[in-house]
Amino acid sequence: MMADLLAKYSASILAVQEVISKKPPGMLYHYTSRNGLLGMVKDGAIWASSLRHVNDSRELETAFDIFKAVRKRIEQKADPTTRAFLDRIEFGDSIDTYVQSASEDWGVFAFSLSSSSDELAMWRAYGRAGDAYAVGFRTNELERLRAPAGSFSLVKCIYEKDQRSDVVERLLVQSIEAAKQEMSLTGNENTARLTFGAIFDWGFRILLPALKHQGFHSEEEWRLAVCDINLAYEGVEYRDGGRLLLPYMKLRPEPESKFTYWSHCDRTHASSCSRGENRSGAARSL
Repeated sequence: MMADLLAKYSASILAVQEVISKKPPGMLYHYTSRNGLLGMVKDGAIWASSLRHVNDSRELETAFDIFKAVRKRIEQKADPTTRAFLDRIEFGDSIDTYVQSASEDWGVFAFSLSSSSDELAMWRAYGRAGDAYAVGFRTNELERLRAPAGSFSLVKCIYEKDQRSDVVERLLVQSIEAAKQEMSLTGNENTARLTFGAIFDWGFRILLPALKHQGFHSEEEWRLAVCDINLAYEGVEYRDGGRLLLPYMKLRPEPESKFTYWSHCDRTHASSCSRGENRSGAARSL
């Protein structure tokens, strides 16, 4: 039933459709260290890291704060009739539950990419002098990847404050309108509640990794993201994250596809340092 409701209404949820329909450039770049590059090549997979465990605690807190603030604003602006309907479909409780689950239980995994092949902020964030590489991936090759569980989306990060709030508010308002429409058609309060839940669930998983603090806007980041993977799931592995263990999962091509896009890494840059050209040449030979 949930799948049917989502199929029925998801196309009308323009807030999310606009995010997932953004066409990425033909090439996106992943910044990594020498060990990260070698690990991905040897595994034949890319590594999506848990956003709850990265060094910057603002990664997901920014998104959580936006959802909570927009929820409050919608409730405050609602007339008595709309407010009563929101209570009936458990509007506030649903949002609180999702935010709490995502902050405590979910695994939100992302593989970071940038549309820039030579961005200073990315060099500083993901490497050290003499040990940083920007590995180019053709975006049509990324579409062949598969997650061990669940599904992934390729989304462009949203940095501007008003734009982030706007896309979340439109998701919530459009989800409410779909629930009202279902209530009008069926007269069934439970179906209306399920409709809101199905659409909000879908949009929340897509928008959560896309909402990023404005302080990182220079990174021009895209994310290959997988949401709601339990950290106890067998597909989750752990690596040294510097100050802590970092959960990650491997994304691979479909079984019938060859892992060919490493041969398309035709713009692998070594960070600025002595003998950088030699390092770059060696990386291309991988």
